[in-house]
Amino acid sequence: MKKLVFSIFTFILLFLFLNQIIKVDGIPLNDINFPYTTLSKPSTITLSTTIKVDQFYNYLFFGKVSASKIKIFVENDEIFELGSVSGNLWPKAIIVKIPEKFNNQKVILKVVLFGTYDIGIHYTPVLTNQKTANLHATLIKLFRQDFYIFSQGITFIVGIILILSSLKFEKNIEKSIFYTGLSSIFTFLMLFDFQFRTYSGDISTFIFFRKIFISSGVLALCFNIIGFNSLLNKNKKIFLFPSLISLSIFFTFNSLSSFNLLNSILNVYIIILSAFIFYLVYKNKLKMFYFNTNFLILSIIQTIYLLFSKTSNEIMLPYGIVIFRTGISLILIKKFEEIVKEKENLKGLTVIDPMTQLFNRNIIENVPNKGKLILIDLDNFKKLNDTLGHQFGDKILKEFANILKENTRSTDYVIRLGGDEFAIVTDTKKPEELINRIRKISINKLKLDFSYGISNNFNFDKAYSVADKRLYTMKNEKKKKKK
Repeated sequence: MKKLVFSIFTFILLFLFLNQIIKVDGIPLNDINFPYTTLSKPSTITLSTTIKVDQFYNYLFFGKVSASKIKIFVENDEIFELGSVSGNLWPKAIIVKIPEKFNNQKVILKVVLFGTYDIGIHYTPVLTNQKTANLHATLIKLFRQDFYIFSQGITFIVGIILILSSLKFEKNIEKSIFYTGLSSIFTFLMLFDFQFRTYSGDISTFIFFRKIFISSGVLALCFNIIGFNSLLNKNKKIFLFPSLISLSIFFTFNSLSSFNLLNSILNVYIIILSAFIFYLVYKNKLKMFYFNTNFLILSIIQTIYLLFSKTSNEIMLPYGIVIFRTGISLILIKKFEEIVKEKENLKGLTVIDPMTQLFNRNIIENVPNKGKLILIDLDNFKKLNDTLGHQFGDKILKEFANILKENTRSTDYVIRLGGDEFAIVTDTKKPEELINRIRKISINKLKLDFSYGISNNFNFDKAYSVADKRLYTMKNEKKKKKK
């Protein structure tokens, strides 16, 4: 609850601040306004009004303009031009000085916007003074343009670190880190769509790169979900293949109208992916990700509201994505650093079973009294050992130990208690699902079954006693079925 309140508070604070820096004192130019819209073909709009220029109010300020190119005329004299047919102007606040020759005159101001795929003026432009215009333009550059550039650098560096770091861990942790690293790299690519550009090639090249950036956003969320599932020992890639098929279709359409239609559909799909991440995090109580996930969901809700209400406020979705992505990556790096240190510290103790490389009984005093204890005893292992020899038996124990390691979390304790007896201490909410998955793999891969008992790990010795009784109940039931 505290993290939810804190995320809402932080979100509101950032939202109010971003909308405050966009508000500029001066004379509003209400006639220079055009609601944001997507285009079926490249279009040009012309807006005009009459203004009174003097030595104090001689700067035009545009907080956010969605267009590829803008031209500004005073009395038919062109005083400003920015962009091209493939420009991306919206991240930049535009300030324009009106030439001194127009001071103390009433003049006609004309603004011409060219849009390739969208067009619009998000905030009413203002006629203001130089100091005010420069101050607000600098703040917007810092908290919009520079924020995106900084975030892009962070996501790229973090992505590379995570992918390289994934080689150091066990299989399930390795997958989680690797897929999260991939997610960061795709976020890095997606953030190119948030960068101010005056030129991106011809229109077809511009649209092609926009497809790459949008697709990267979808894949970033997909790999994020796969990373979470790997952390939870769930080998599910439910969104990856539908995403790849959808994106393949997306790339086959080249017309602007079809691009905008499919882009709208993908935006809805991104919302679905984000909602699933929210569900995944809260269902599995991944508390360390609560703040970042809450912030992402709040930004999605706010963006949907703005799109439907046509309200002129700063869209928070880019900030939500960036904060979610960088936050998750940095948390994971810190978390896995702690795991490495913990594993290194434990290696210094005599707690590792030399044959299976699992923990041995000496680790028990360091195991926290929480979660579930799963006690495992291999069926008919003594008979197998006596029949096929100790060398074969040792091989089976090693392979079974690998199955346990590959299907448990980095935070779980997997212990060889002795002989063919093993224990797992886990905080999973579904221990039956975990042990039955391990059992199925063991039967299919090793042709080896086992019996097990589960209890609450409030105290290891007491939990062991309860789990042991349940284990032998299962063994006896198997014997009765054979008779």
